[in-house]
Amino acid sequence: MCVDPSGDKAVLSTSTTIGGLWETFHMETVNGEWIVPDGTVLADSAYRDAFSKIEAESTDDFNGTINYDTYLGNTNDGEWARYDSVRFTKTAKSIIMNYSVRGKIATGKVSLYLDSLDTTPVGELYLTETAEDSWDTYVEKQFALEKEISAGVHNVYLKFTPDSGKTYVGNIDYFLFSEEAYEEPTTVASTTVAPTTVAPTTTVAPTTAAPTTEAPITTVAPTTTVDEDAVPTPIGLIYAGNETLPYYFIWQAPASDIESYNVYVDGKLVAASGTPSINLTADAFASGNGDYTVSVKSVRNGKESKATSITYTYTGGTVDKPTTVAPTTEAPTTMAPTTQSETSTAAIGEGSNAGKVDSEILNCRNDKDLAGSTFGKLCVKVKKSKKKAISLTWKNIQVAKTYVIYGAKCGTSYKKIATVHSKTFTDKKLRKGTYYKYMVVALNEKGEVVAISKLIHVATKGGKVGNCKKLKVNKSKVNLKQGKKFKLKVKQIAESKKVKLKKHRKIAFESDNQDVAVVSKKGIITAKKKGTCSVYVYAQNGVYKKIKIRVN
Repeated sequence: MCVDPSGDKAVLSTSTTIGGLWETFHMETVNGEWIVPDGTVLADSAYRDAFSKIEAESTDDFNGTINYDTYLGNTNDGEWARYDSVRFTKTAKSIIMNYSVRGKIATGKVSLYLDSLDTTPVGELYLTETAEDSWDTYVEKQFALEKEISAGVHNVYLKFTPDSGKTYVGNIDYFLFSEEAYEEPTTVASTTVAPTTVAPTTTVAPTTAAPTTEAPITTVAPTTTVDEDAVPTPIGLIYAGNETLPYYFIWQAPASDIESYNVYVDGKLVAASGTPSINLTADAFASGNGDYTVSVKSVRNGKESKATSITYTYTGGTVDKPTTVAPTTEAPTTMAPTTQSETSTAAIGEGSNAGKVDSEILNCRNDKDLAGSTFGKLCVKVKKSKKKAISLTWKNIQVAKTYVIYGAKCGTSYKKIATVHSKTFTDKKLRKGTYYKYMVVALNEKGEVVAISKLIHVATKGGKVGNCKKLKVNKSKVNLKQGKKFKLKVKQIAESKKVKLKKHRKIAFESDNQDVAVVSKKGIITAKKKGTCSVYVYAQNGVYKKIKIRVN
């Protein structure tokens, strides 16, 4: 350790055991400058900040066939990427990485090395599937470091090892380090939740509830087995906002099979996210400046976990938050059911709050279309049906950030089964020869509803029932004069002569511009005024024909 007599410089060099070579660690000086062993001061521009996003494609060196454009890809076995002069101004205890993994051909391990691939990795990051057959779904995930990284400057290596039978590990968008420790879900789940919402539940009974309410109930003990199927709670919720993302919150995914996350502010559902992060809008803090309870719940198979919560102080308003609002911090245990009361379905649709639509769908007890839903915006249909799986596809909406899929066996209540960023989804572990129903809701980045799809019914293979393969319509183009009518005649063609098309509903029709032409339930088109529009003719599984209409 060498200290300049003036007291404003410090240099630390220590010998490693690798071939007797010297490895240099740089310490921040009193005046904020950094010194290499010869006493030269290096400018900040010579470094990468370890605690800011490092774009994965900005490598200083790499081997193999790794390519890069806006991400790092082609992560084959044994290949690596190097990032020079990464400066750690404080101790790093974890790493955050944004990545996508196409499960059909990728999953595996990213090993993290400092300065040489001949050393022991300081961390091993296991990247799990983010989408079965797409590279478009990215998630941001935090990983614990096996060895903390002290303040200094290092060259950082990422080395890739795909799982057996897989070609790649994944595509990397960016990574950054964090001074916050990350603990595995098995040890954190119970401790992070207790301060927020667990107290009222039976899981806390042994310490607080048993003496007063649980003791007389002899059947409580066996219910602890339900914990095996409980949805794990999000981990380590923190505020991570900046000038670009002023209301940005991040957390750690507690398991690889979490489908989405619901975000609450003072007990009110304000947004849903398919990744462990969210940038809220100022509307979430509409009550004014003050403290708010921000909570996140994991969603899997239509069920929510307990909440992980923090207190966030909002200062971007023009008025202060009324003190009478404070009691609403207890709302996470009481408010959600009230939003699911007998609310008129006519009030929902495009522009609605995601929470309101979510409540309406999950409370729906029939197999009818939701008021405010349309077919033409999303055109949700079956892509492929197997004995135990159904694949759906729909049109991409430019302003949509996420798509929430609701589904269930026909005749039963809906479950929220997935939140995705792509225009496809596969529902697995289904029963053969059974009809399932699905509805898709598109949300923009503010969590507002962009579109609600019509309900579709799809049968799995392996039974006596099946799906419509295509539609035959008597006209593909219709020209009409104002006031005139035309009837569309439609025939369904089954996917096989061996199966029956069980009718959950009849062929349906929809005009995308009712000012030009309208269409009845029986397919009768009535011309209203001059112009053009389209009429969608669709079967119960979403298979459709688009008929062009011109009114003269």
